[in-house]
Amino acid sequence: MPVFDTHKAVKALTGAGFPAHQAEALVEVVGEEHEALATKADLQSQERVLRGDIRSLEQKVESGLQSLEQKIESDRQSLEQKIESDRQSLEQKIESEVQSLEQKTDARIDLLEQKFNSDMRASELRMRLVLGAYLFAATTLMIAVMLALELLPR
Repeated sequence: MPVFDTHKAVKALTGAGFPAHQAEALVEVVGEEHEALATKADLQSQERVLRGDIRSLEQKVESGLQSLEQKIESDRQSLEQKIESDRQSLEQKIESEVQSLEQKTDARIDLLEQKFNSDMRASELRMRLVLGAYLFAATTLMIAVMLALELLPR
């Protein structure tokens, strides 16, 4: 940083009509502020530091994004596998339930067929008994009529 010549500044101000005490006060304030001012070299140096920091942050962000993308892809694949596994499990459960229902239905149908066949045999037996009784009654009636008409020898 270039050095601020305070004596030269006071002489220039007093030469321009400033009272000495005002010129000295103004030069003192400007001198203090001058020390806080950054030079072009200071700014260029700070710019290099900031550009380095920005590159570092960009690399960290890029690395973080790549990590997130990998994590997202890994999670997506994991979820797809879980969904497929769950789908297969549900498919097996449904198939098992369908088979169970089919077996129960077949068993009920078999039971109904057995009951139907049993009921049919019982009805057939009752019909034979009734028919036999009618036949016996008709034969007896016929014999009685024939005897009454004396068509049969005694």
